[in-house]
Amino acid sequence: MEQRFGPSCVQARSQKTLSGAALWTLIARGDFFPITAMVQACSFLLMRPLYSSLLKTDSPSYLGIAQGYAEGRWYDAINPYWPPLVSWLAAPLIRAGADPLDALHALALATGLAGLTACRGLLTDCGIPMDIRGWLLLGLIPVFLAFSLTNPNPDLLVAVLLLFYMRLLLSPRCTEDPRFGLACGVLGAAAYLAKTYAFLFFLVHFPLVILCRHAAERDLLRRRTLRRSLGLGLAAFLLLSSAWMAALCGKYGRLTLGDAGAYNYMLVYNDSGHKPWEGLTEPPHARSLSAWDDPLRLAQQRASRSAGPPGIRETAERIGRNAVATLAAYQAGSVFSTAILAGAAVGLAGLSFRALLANAHFHMLLALLLLPAGYWMLLVDRRYLYFGILLIYALGGSLVMHTSSWSAMQKKAAVILLCLSFAFVPLRDLRANAGFNEDVPRIASVLADAGVRGRIAADVDYDRSLHTAYFLSGGKEGVTFLGIPRPDMDGNQVHADLLRHRCDYFLCWGGGTCPPARDLRSLEVAGLEGLRIYRVR
Repeated sequence: MEQRFGPSCVQARSQKTLSGAALWTLIARGDFFPITAMVQACSFLLMRPLYSSLLKTDSPSYLGIAQGYAEGRWYDAINPYWPPLVSWLAAPLIRAGADPLDALHALALATGLAGLTACRGLLTDCGIPMDIRGWLLLGLIPVFLAFSLTNPNPDLLVAVLLLFYMRLLLSPRCTEDPRFGLACGVLGAAAYLAKTYAFLFFLVHFPLVILCRHAAERDLLRRRTLRRSLGLGLAAFLLLSSAWMAALCGKYGRLTLGDAGAYNYMLVYNDSGHKPWEGLTEPPHARSLSAWDDPLRLAQQRASRSAGPPGIRETAERIGRNAVATLAAYQAGSVFSTAILAGAAVGLAGLSFRALLANAHFHMLLALLLLPAGYWMLLVDRRYLYFGILLIYALGGSLVMHTSSWSAMQKKAAVILLCLSFAFVPLRDLRANAGFNEDVPRIASVLADAGVRGRIAADVDYDRSLHTAYFLSGGKEGVTFLGIPRPDMDGNQVHADLLRHRCDYFLCWGGGTCPPARDLRSLEVAGLEGLRIYRVR
């Protein structure tokens, strides 16, 4: 007899491609996923103008790397800090003539729709009926809109790849077909290429879940299939991942997964008294927009030579603070997140050891624990945990539907409450970020008309200045952003630093030492209220 896997029956998946008639049949049966997907896509397109200028600190670097791949400068584009997948996916659109920022938004739209598809499958696997699943997917629309519109970086991409990986790993067919393990390895490698941290997560979570299922399985044939799945999955993962590591080693002469962990370590345990982005710095190479194209190099230049490894007590205290920060980040997904996690854990208490090892909720809880664990020694941010927040959402829906003491009406009310709770923070984020930096492209256009190009620095506001430089460059060479001076420098020191770095223009937003020297000439540029431009040389 086939072993059931998960808290309830995990339904088999149809392998047939839906025709147009089958699509309407689904809608007639109450499966409104096609409509939900269209609502999400239309909402994204309608709301995009409100976020068309929204960039994060990392965005210009990803776009610059994508531009390099699009122009065929593959060797120059290889970077140990910025994972390549988002740039690879944007590069064909840029090469076809799309604006780099438009390409990034198109990728965000596609990623959000893929995430909705992955969540639909995960909810199906949790045994949630079609009508309730429709409500839960509808509740995810603001979540994916916020993740994709307010954070145009790879955090959502890696979350979606891990959702698809989780679906394959929890499938009952994983015990019957070793190709499921192979596909898990491919998705794990893709997740690593989207975000370096996924390498360690997959390398721990995938073998652990396979071994748990192997220990729970009684059938010898299925145990052998699981061993083959493990071998094929790890082989595919390591083979694909090592190709990128070989590219990094070939360019930089050192074996590395990526530099993000080293940078975060230097950021957290920095005793120099200054942030890595404080102080003028040359870009890593001539085509770079700023020194932020290589953050580790930037941090190494700022680090104190006396800085040593943290002590045991300091490390333990940081782990404790970050564990609390993880709960807060999950709780920001929904006020019910802690209750959902507690309910899932309590539901496992009465299971036998073998049943526990085979349970889907147990494997999802393992993922929710392992996902942030690697960050605990450094820092935790909510965007690192998008995958975990979406898993909690699926767990919440599953717990509601498998609470036998509730009536159908009570379950529907609980599902609606669950949807609203997960939508609150995304709606707040969408509102808070609407129109953010909308004046930056206009400022860049005015500066371009005034002939401001070359090497630029600013008094304060690294991000705003970097984004202004990005729009001023128009995705081409000719503009270099040198950064902002250290806050402890006086006007003479700032001026000397500007001359040493051959700075052409100094932007004064009004929060620092302006002008850095009395003999600097201020440009008369109309339409730039609150911003003064000084010609340095």
